[in-house]
Amino acid sequence: MYKCIHFDIKELVSPCVYEERGELKSWMLFDERALLTLDQLKKAPPNFKSNGKYGSVIVNDWSWGGDYKWSGFRTPDSPHYRQWSRHSFGKAFDCKFSDCSAEEMREYVKANKDKFPYLTEIENGVSWFHFACSNSNYFEYTP
Repeated sequence: MYKCIHFDIKELVSPCVYEERGELKSWMLFDERALLTLDQLKKAPPNFKSNGKYGSVIVNDWSWGGDYKWSGFRTPDSPHYRQWSRHSFGKAFDCKFSDCSAEEMREYVKANKDKFPYLTEIENGVSWFHFACSNSNYFEYTP
């Protein structure tokens, strides 16, 4: 079982999921490819911006007093739940970067697809960086 190197499980699940399942069983909800991609995104690419970094990455921040709790795994009690969403299968994340916009990150990923071999989907037209990993070669979509 893969566990992220750069993320705590509380950053990926809601408080109710963490309470009910605990750490180990919460990790089991995720597709390994999505977790590996999340760790890849956390590493600062050497030439992405002039300072070589895109800053911190936030998925969920509820465990330290923030408002985000549904940007990772989603259950039916989530206001953003959709039955067939990749989030509902542990295959998608909505990331917020401190030092770059979602559009800048989308452009970086599109220009460097080889660095993210498992990433199969990014969403356009939103203020966060949504990505998913699934059994497809579909890459971009607009909500």
